[in-house]
Amino acid sequence: RNLVLSRQPGLQLAGAEVMPTLDAALAATHEQARVYVIGGAELYAQGLPLATEMVLTEIDADLAGDTFFPPWPRVEWQETQRRSGVGAEGVHFHFVTYRRRPAAA
Repeated sequence: RNLVLSRQPGLQLAGAEVMPTLDAALAATHEQARVYVIGGAELYAQGLPLATEMVLTEIDADLAGDTFFPPWPRVEWQETQRRSGVGAEGVHFHFVTYRRRPAAA
């Protein structure tokens, strides 16, 4: 099931349901075991406080861009898996899974 968030009224996309907000999308998927937020920056910032797991691609390069994953408190997260590789252009990358640490009592 694919949900796309958009503020554009009446938007229709083949193969996707359009939702107006992250809250609406989460309500529509409340029975799903896993929900993935795949961008952009504003959605990452909204979803990060709700997340219990993150799957990130970390790239070993300084690249120009105007959209970035928001800063996040690394001390609250534990790395649980890492797969590394090298892209076609020789850029090293890592697929990293993090789980949120339990809150201190």
